[in-house]
Parts: sequence; C-alpha cells; structure tokens
Amino acid sequence: MQRFIFLISVFVQFSIVQAQNSTLTNAVLYRNDGNLTKAKEEIDKACLNEKTMQMPKTWYYKGLIYKEISQSTQPEIQKLDPEALNASFASLKKVSELEVPPGEFVQKANEVLEELWIVYINAGVTNYQNHVFIKALNQFEHAQDIKPKDTTAYIYALYAADEMSNNDLVLRYCDRLTSIGYKSPYVYYKLIDAEFGTLRNPEKAFSMSKKALQEFPNDKNLIEQQTDMLIRMNKSQEALSNLLVLGEKNPTDVQVLINIATQYDKLKDKPNALLYYNKVLKIDSLNYIGNYNMAVYSIQETKSIERKIVSNDSIQIKQNKLYKVTDYTKDPLRVELKNKLDQTKSFYNRAIGNCRDASERKNLDLVLSEIDRLKGSYIVSPATPVKK
Repeated sequence: MQRFIFLISVFVQFSIVQAQNSTLTNAVLYRNDGNLTKAKEEIDKACLNEKTMQMPKTWYYKGLIYKEISQSTQPEIQKLDPEALNASFASLKKVSELEVPPGEFVQKANEVLEELWIVYINAGVTNYQNHVFIKALNQFEHAQDIKPKDTTAYIYALYAADEMSNNDLVLRYCDRLTSIGYKSPYVYYKLIDAEFGTLRNPEKAFSMSKKALQEFPNDKNLIEQQTDMLIRMNKSQEALSNLLVLGEKNPTDVQVLINIATQYDKLKDKPNALLYYNKVLKIDSLNYIGNYNMAVYSIQETKSIERKIVSNDSIQIKQNKLYKVTDYTKDPLRVELKNKLDQTKSFYNRAIGNCRDASERKNLDLVLSEIDRLKGSYIVSPATPVKK
C-alpha cells in the first residue's frame, strides 16, 4: 500500500513538471506560429514559475520573443510592451547567469545579442538625428554593454553627449575610447578642453596637447586649441610659431592673421605686426580690429612727430621770441603730421562703422580725441583771402 502511494506521488510530481514545461513549450510553439501575443503570455508565465524561471532556455526564448515584439511593424504588437527591446536585452543577459558553465543557450543568446547590437545602434542613430539625445544615449549604452570593446557605440554616444553639453558624459566616453586603444583628433580635443577649459589641470592639458599633435600634426583644430592655450598662458613666442603654421595653411583666414599680428604686438615686433594688420585689411578693408590697431599705430607715429615739432619750435623760439606758425604748409613737420592724422582718421572712419559694442566705441573715441587735440594744437590753415 505504501509503495502504491509512493508511485502516485511520483506520478503527480511528474505531471506538475510536465505542466510547467508545457507553458514554455507553448511559448515556443506560439512564437514559431507567429502568434507573438500568445507567445508573450506563455513566456511571461514561464518566467514566473519556480521551476522554469531557473532554466536558461526560458530566458533565451523570452529574449527572442521580446526582440520580435520590438521589431514588429504591427501597432497592436508593439503595444504589448513599449520597452520590449530592453526586456529582450535583459533576458538574454540573464541566460549567461543561469547557464554555468556556458553551453547551448549562452551561445544562442550571444548570437541574438549580436543582432540586438545592430538594432540598438540603428535606433540610437535615428534618435540622435531627431535630437532625442537621452533616448539615443540609452540605446548606445546598451550597445556598449553588448560589445564593450567595439568603438562604434562609444563614438556615437560621445557625439550625443557633446550635443547635450554634458561634459561628464563626454569625458566618460573619451576615457573609455582611449582605454580600448581608440585615438582621434576629436577625442583628444575633448579631453584637452575638459582639462584646460575648466583650468582643472592646465599642465596636464598642455602635455596632452603636445602628445595629440605628435600623433596628428596637421589637425587644424588641435593646432588652434594649443595656440589658444599658449596665448592664455602668455607664451607668445610658442603661440606665434603655431599661428604661422596655421597662416601658411590658411593664408586668407582673417582671424588667424589678426592673431599673428596680436602676438607680434606682444613681442614688441612692430614691423611684423603692421605687416599682418595690413594683410587683414587687404582681405577685409572694414575689419574693426585691423583698422583700430592700425589707427593706434598711426597715433603712436604722430606722437613721435609731435615731439619733433615741439623740439623744433623750442629752437626757433630761442632764436626768435616772436616765432609763430600761422600756416602749417610752410612747416615740413606739420605737413607730415597732417598727412599722418589724415591716415589715422581714415582708419578711424572704417572702424567706427563696424564696432560691435560700447567698449569698442569708447576705444575709438580716445583715438578721435587725440586726432582732434593734435590738429587743434599744430595744424593751422593759412588765412582765407578776404574778397574785395
């Protein structure tokens, strides 16, 4: 009698296992028939059942079914789970947790994950192009999880993070790319900018910049970035060397020419500064910076002429206390001064029409004030004849 009861117990237990397995089998069969609604119902049951929820096969098929739901073109199927793609990813990753050592279903799950990688990349690119950056980042990060050594998803994620101006994420992706051996001018630029732009570690940034230019010596953005760093570090001679390289590559780039002239200014090299400001004005005759600086140089030259006039007048007065200039055209120095002031006024007129703010206008007002002072002090026109 006891033996009979035992056999009944075994039979009942076997029946329960069969019933549990049938849920998983039904999910597989429904999926094979293309009935994803029923397949989802059955696989969800299998994932909650105490027996089948520990089976790698269960989670492999959940990943497969949910992947197909996510890729369905039928709205009613897509509505079954708007997050089906991520659910598929999580299910397939779970297979490797359950099947130890890895076997048949780990291999199959990895094959499907390879397909999901493509799906995530394509979906992420679409969202990136539509400026849905947060969703794009989520998809790129899933792709990174699937292929942690592949650079594609990191590069796309870096672009999305940059568009969002999220410097923390930008640094994370740049660091990850460099850790897997990826090098590019863009990644270097971003890493350097993060270190130097915030003045977090300017020396490290400059060292990194030198390394970047050793690897990409002709990259214009990296040269410009290093040049800006040198300028801000008051290393004018080094900055000038970089700028001259940029000037050779871009002989009509007005900003580069202005920067070259500015560095020559800082190095007290007036002839070369004038040379490059003149190059600027040949390309852009109304350029404010070029005209303002040429006006300043011109005013400086008038000061030299003024000193000569004062010295000459002093000599003349010592010889003749009644000495007085009533006609500037009879004094070569005053003629020279008048010509230089006319030149200065010409630069002023071109600059005033293109100044961008009150500060620039104030600088020009000082130039005009000096022009008026010198004219009033030294330029005396001959008397106009009285008509009879």
